[in-house]
Amino acid sequence: MAVDMDKLNAFVGQFVGDLGAAVHSGMVVIGEKLGLYRALAEGPLNSAELAAKTAMSRAASATPA
Repeated sequence: MAVDMDKLNAFVGQFVGDLGAAVHSGMVVIGEKLGLYRALAEGPLNSAELAAKTAMSRAASATPA
């Protein structure tokens, strides 16, 4: 049985996209539980401001550069 490479590539592409979405959904739940989205709903904040509004350490609220 020959493998249709176009179908295989389409399947792998869809799988990788779905896997990425599944992994990021956990991050959304964590952000919600920490109150990050409520804090950011009022407007953009830098890491120090976000830390102050959510009672987190600045290191925990900062994204790597």
